Amino acid sequence: MSKRYFNCLYYADDKDIYDLMNSSGRKLSVARLIHIARQRGLYLSSKTAREDLVNYLVQQSFNWNQLSEILAETESPDRKEKMASRQLVTDVDLAALVAATNGVKDIRATSQDEVYSFEQSKDGKLQVRVQYSELDPSRNRLFQRRQKEIAIEALPIAGGFKLRYNSNEKSNAIVSDIISAISADKSKNVTERTITLNGISDPTVRTQFFIDLMRNLKGFSLHDVLSLKNHRTNEVVVEDGEKEDEDDDDVGLVDTKEADAVGIVKAIALSGKQVLAAPEYEFFKKEGFFIAHAVWHSVEDGSDGKCFEFEAEFANAERASDFRYSVKGYYERNEEGGFRKGRTPCREDEVSPLAQVLEESAMVAMETAGKSSEPKSSGDDL
Repeated sequence: MSKRYFNCLYYADDKDIYDLMNSSGRKLSVARLIHIARQRGLYLSSKTAREDLVNYLVQQSFNWNQLSEILAETESPDRKEKMASRQLVTDVDLAALVAATNGVKDIRATSQDEVYSFEQSKDGKLQVRVQYSELDPSRNRLFQRRQKEIAIEALPIAGGFKLRYNSNEKSNAIVSDIISAISADKSKNVTERTITLNGISDPTVRTQFFIDLMRNLKGFSLHDVLSLKNHRTNEVVVEDGEKEDEDDDDVGLVDTKEADAVGIVKAIALSGKQVLAAPEYEFFKKEGFFIAHAVWHSVEDGSDGKCFEFEAEFANAERASDFRYSVKGYYERNEEGGFRKGRTPCREDEVSPLAQVLEESAMVAMETAGKSSEPKSSGDDL
C-alpha cells in the first residue's frame, strides 16, 4: 500500500515564515506571536507592532513539528464539498463491484499516489475512502501541498447500485474508472443514469425542475427559498423577436459585436427571503432566464420538525448537467416554536438519508421535465 511521506530535505526560509505569520486564512494574534517568541528566548513587549514581531520571528529557524503546529493554527478549514451521484442499472453483484474497485485501486494507487481503504456494512453498502495530496501553486509554499480525503459510497438499489461521492475532479475520475472497469465485462449489462437536463433547452422546463425538486422532498415541506442563480441559454434576439442560437449561421442573427455593444446579461443571482415570490425573479423569468442553482429551507413534517438548509445546482449551467448538491445543516426549534438563528452542521450519518431524499426528488423532477419537453403527437391536438 502507498504511504504518505514528506521530503526530509525541505526547510522553510525567512520568506516562508513571513508568509505563514501573515497568512490570509486565520492570522496569528499579537499575543500568540509574543508567546512563540518567548518560547524561543525572545522577550518582546506586548506594545511591539505586529510587523516588528513578525520580522523578529522570521530570523529564527523552525523544525517541521513547530511549523506543523503553526500551520494548524493558520490554515482555514476546507469548505465542505458538494455531493454527486450516478446510478448503475446492472445485474452486477456487490462482489463484482468490489473486484472492479480493487482493480482501479491497484492501478491508481501507484500512478496517482492514492491510498484506499474499504468498509463494507452488513446491509450491502460499500464505502471507499481515498487519501491523496493536492498541489495548489497559487498558495504560498508552506500551504501548497495539502492532504485531502474523499469518500465514495456504493449503495444497493432496485436493479443495481448508486454511487455517491464528493463532487470534484478527483472523485469524478475514480468513479468513471470504476464504471469503466465494471462495463469491461461484456457479459454484464450496465446502464448509467445521471441527473441532467442536457437536451432540454426550454427555460420554463429547466426552472420547473428546481421548483419540483424543492417542493417534493419526501417528508419535508418547502419553507423558504434563500438564493437563486438564474442563467440564460446561449441565444441572441433577432429583429423580429425570435431567438436563435449564437452558433447558427442564419441571416437574421444580431452581429456579435453589435450584441456586445448593446449588452447581454447571461446570469443573475438573487438572494433574500421568499425569492420565488419576488418581482425581480418574475421579471427575469419572463426574460427567458432559468434556475441553475438554488439554496432553500425545508421543514421536516411534524410539529417539532427541524428546518434543513439544502443546496443544489447544475455545475454546467448552459447544458444543465453535472448535477450536485449539499445538505448545509439544520436549525433547531426554539421555545416559541420558531427556529434558532445558528445553523448546526449535520453529522455524516445524518447526511446520507437526507441525500437520498434529495436524489429521489431530483430523479422524479428530471423524469417530469423529460415528459414535459416531449413533442406532442398530432392526436394530442384533437
